[in-house]
Amino acid sequence: MRSEFFLFYKYSICIKFCYDFYRFVYHAAVSMYIRDMAMLSSSNRFDCVKIYYIDDDIDDIETFEFAVNSLNSNARQKIELYAFLEGDVFLRNALYEDSSLQLVFLDVNMPTKSGFEVLTEMKQNLATRKFPVIMFSTSSNKKSIETSRQLGADYYITKPNNFNDLHLLISKAIDLHITPSGSSDFLIT
Repeated sequence: MRSEFFLFYKYSICIKFCYDFYRFVYHAAVSMYIRDMAMLSSSNRFDCVKIYYIDDDIDDIETFEFAVNSLNSNARQKIELYAFLEGDVFLRNALYEDSSLQLVFLDVNMPTKSGFEVLTEMKQNLATRKFPVIMFSTSSNKKSIETSRQLGADYYITKPNNFNDLHLLISKAIDLHITPSGSSDFLIT
């Protein structure tokens, strides 16, 4: 009787192992299928553009958000806006994103960590190095512009004084991101 029980136990373990292995293979195949379908459905890279806006001024963030929402109402692709009050919080979240689908607007003058410091960290990190960065500042100081260029920013925009100009500059930045013109212009005006 004992040997029959042992034989039954041995076969039940084998069957359980086969069942667990089958479940593992099945779930892996389903996961790969879902991933591949997601990649196929996003074959047009710019169906959705993610904009990350880092600024310590809540009023500026709200105005920027209003402009993006206005663009969203008549845009040919969807725009998702993610706003951050601090560069460190952005950097922690950005490590898990695909750089081809985003555009980073980075304020230069922030209290805890300046835009230059955030930009430097981004360019030193493999996960965020390729993110297109637009320095976005009230300053049109040539030194700030040149520092931004030297640290690896892609463009520089001086914050406009009115909503229509802001709307236009964001639209230009998105267009440059989607269809790079090969232009050597660093300043977007």
